[in-house]
Amino acid sequence: MKDKLKQLQNKLNFKKSNKSKLLNKNTNNNHKLTCTSSSCPLISPWGIIAIIAIFTIFIASFFVPYHNIQPTATNNTTENMVASKEILGNDSMGVVTKEGPYGNLNSTIKIAYILGQHPRESRSHNATMANIRENSNSLKNCYYLYYINVTEGTYDYYEGRLNGQKLAYKYIVPDINKNNYSLIIDVHASNGRYIDKSFTFVPFSDSESLKIAKNLTVSLKWLYYYSMPEPSSPSYSTIPIIKNGTPAIIYEAYANPSNTIKQQVKDFIMAVDQLKL
Repeated sequence: MKDKLKQLQNKLNFKKSNKSKLLNKNTNNNHKLTCTSSSCPLISPWGIIAIIAIFTIFIASFFVPYHNIQPTATNNTTENMVASKEILGNDSMGVVTKEGPYGNLNSTIKIAYILGQHPRESRSHNATMANIRENSNSLKNCYYLYYINVTEGTYDYYEGRLNGQKLAYKYIVPDINKNNYSLIIDVHASNGRYIDKSFTFVPFSDSESLKIAKNLTVSLKWLYYYSMPEPSSPSYSTIPIIKNGTPAIIYEAYANPSNTIKQQVKDFIMAVDQLKL
């Protein structure tokens, strides 16, 4: 009997011992997790300041003023730069804009292209505008684009052409005549009615303009010189420009199929850029 009581007492003492160890272990863990302002660097005054500083830097990184980074120009060109665009006129017939400069901003040679005078010939106008923009860095001269957007009678053959010519005479010719251009090129697109080739011509007796046109036909084997019978646009644009003392020519682009016109116009633009004016 005494032996059984002794065994029972030993079991009770063993359980108490284990319970005491478990309590001591939990107490030690609690001490490890306890962090006061005096002992924990995370919630100390300096720790709080560090956290605020890191958070502020992180938030500020989303508001860096990237728009202040400006593109730079090299080789005297408009590399990565957007040319300015201004409205010269706006009335019931349409809108006339002037865009530029493109190419070499420091060049003393200024050349302008007139686009959109006959709205149904837009494929050559669009090809010229795209090529000047895309190849600006490769051009050694300075360029401007005059664009006519006919809004009244656009798809009517006679009314659209007449309105485009009136807009050219009203807004483009005066602006060209007051600027010192070396050459003006009026761009059109031929449908092959007169000649199924690309051609250039001068609608008014002027030796300098004629010399330029002839030189282009030498540089471009596919370009011909052809005098159109009774053209409608020259009296509204190229003739008054020539009379004012600025050389001017007409370029009639032609391409069949039409998807080759952009390359043809590019070749023409590059040949113009090599002229000695």
